[in-house]
Amino acid sequence: MLFKNNFLISKTFLVVLFYIVSWFLLSFKILDVPPGINGDEAIIGYNAALITKNGYDSTGKFLPLFTRVPNSNDWKQPVTLYVTVLAFKLFGPSFLVLRSVSVAVALLGGIIIFLLIKKILGFRIAIGGLILFISTPIIFIQSHLALENIAPVPFVAFWLIMLASYTVKRNKIFLSVAGISLGVSIFSYLGMRMITPILILISLGYIFYLNRQKRALIFNHLTWFLSGIIPFSILLIFSRSFYPGAILGLYRAVEIQDYQSFFLPFLSSFDLSFLYILGDSTPYHSTGRGGMFLLASLPLFFLGIISTIKKRNSFSVLCLITFLLIPILFGLGSTIHRASRLLALVPPYIIISCFGFQLIDEIKQKAIKLLVLTAILFLILLNFIDFTKDYWYQYPQRVRAQFAKPIHIVFDRAQHLLKENQSEIYIQKDFFSESDFTVNFFEQAYFPDGSSKWSTNQTLPSKALLIADPNVIPQSLKQNLVNYSSGLEGFSIFVAK
Repeated sequence: MLFKNNFLISKTFLVVLFYIVSWFLLSFKILDVPPGINGDEAIIGYNAALITKNGYDSTGKFLPLFTRVPNSNDWKQPVTLYVTVLAFKLFGPSFLVLRSVSVAVALLGGIIIFLLIKKILGFRIAIGGLILFISTPIIFIQSHLALENIAPVPFVAFWLIMLASYTVKRNKIFLSVAGISLGVSIFSYLGMRMITPILILISLGYIFYLNRQKRALIFNHLTWFLSGIIPFSILLIFSRSFYPGAILGLYRAVEIQDYQSFFLPFLSSFDLSFLYILGDSTPYHSTGRGGMFLLASLPLFFLGIISTIKKRNSFSVLCLITFLLIPILFGLGSTIHRASRLLALVPPYIIISCFGFQLIDEIKQKAIKLLVLTAILFLILLNFIDFTKDYWYQYPQRVRAQFAKPIHIVFDRAQHLLKENQSEIYIQKDFFSESDFTVNFFEQAYFPDGSSKWSTNQTLPSKALLIADPNVIPQSLKQNLVNYSSGLEGFSIFVAK
């Protein structure tokens, strides 16, 4: 008994240690890579900060289901918004907390995938699955962006673990919870509007297949599954009355010219050069020098497919079908080579690859097994080091022009100066824009009590702080200001004498 307890403690310690290391890896240089804040990040952060303060978003809605900024139809989904609100409540609003939400979501997905693989393939292979998950480039990239793209990962993983549990025990509760997971996923990311219907159909087919020998149970079990989804589907439909356009947002279904134009986005999702070499077509979501997945993980994935075909394990077949069918409706949105919209592929990819680990583990000659496993893990390590070296250090320089200036460093420094001086804060009025809410978010994050908008030639009270472009300040006013240069062109901090 003592040996068993010690073994469990060592396994628990190993997993906890792994997640501490994973948090460090995913959050390293999180404010610098990518440089500056994305406009969508700013909108989510701004509305989350406002809701944290008094419950109202920037359009005046109280605890909205969907949120946006005035004069925009780019609706943000509630899952990421309210997880961010919770994080702001716990730790206070800041750029670091905003982006760290994505790290937490990524690691939650990793935990669920680990538990799933441990359940079906054992602890050792589950550790291998964790290594694959954490080293996946698209997970790294999306964990550094405070966007909704990564939100589907935990929901798809949880749906899979519930179906895996149902496969073993045939308990209808697992089906209901699986349905709830898919139902909530509709509100996690806009792209899930095209993915969730496919996952529902796959689930229905899987339930029918598992109960093909007991057809009297099929209708009852299907009902339990659908009972978890239907309330969320009804909520989505009725939300149209209160949030016009929120169901599709800016993405309307494109006119399909022919069957080729419909299948092109679907087939392009499995372009090997896209998946393993080039990655997303936009600099926001790809380094341009690495794919969505590590190239070194491709042999494991192929071995997993071979294992699935060879053994015909019902759950591994489910995962393979899921992986292959997730993008089938993308032809309605005309999305090509957009890894940022395919995060739902990650859980089934990792699971299939772990069946590849299992195939290697079944090699009888220990020397050959050790050689193959060592070679694959070594190649994954080399590939991962190459990716992170580029992502952390070269990539920010390449994409600097595509991102906003890193003005968070200005607001962070001004906040510290304000605490020292205990005075008022002024921000140049021109910095606030109706189309760019970056400054609005940083004002809410760093100066929650508010600030005053400063206009050229406006005099400042003694010891007041001013964030402004030094080039627009009249010379007569500069004589009464101390310039704390931020080192960022167009943004300086001044203190009135």
